[in-house]
Amino acid sequence: MASYEVEHDVANEPQVAPGSRPRRPDLSTFFNSLSQVETSGTPDRAHNNANALPTPPDLEAVFRNLRDAFLVMQRDGGGNNLLLETMVNALDSDMDRLPKEVRGVSDEWLADRKDLVKKEKAPLPPKELDEEEEEWDEMYA
Repeated sequence: MASYEVEHDVANEPQVAPGSRPRRPDLSTFFNSLSQVETSGTPDRAHNNANALPTPPDLEAVFRNLRDAFLVMQRDGGGNNLLLETMVNALDSDMDRLPKEVRGVSDEWLADRKDLVKKEKAPLPPKELDEEEEEWDEMYA
């Protein structure tokens, strides 16, 4: 039985023409994730909430996409990739130091706000139990 390569007339290794440039990584995913975490807006598009912060998973996605692009360039580039290796290691260490959650405001800050309406909770009316509920309460009290 012939192998897949022979049956479909494809080479086992991808053929690269000598002297051709290495493949460039697709950075569209990186730029898309970068636009999602940008909070300043652009001249043609204002940001919805200037006080909003990007979420930690979105920030991590930006770092990961750029790291993956560097790894593709490192793999396909050949030669000395010390610069790319240094950049990948720097991105890895920066990803480890990203915040794990977005900090909110403290309860003290909310209590000091004068413009927030503070309502007292109304007490619940006493609940009248039917016979079956009374039996359960007595049984498990």
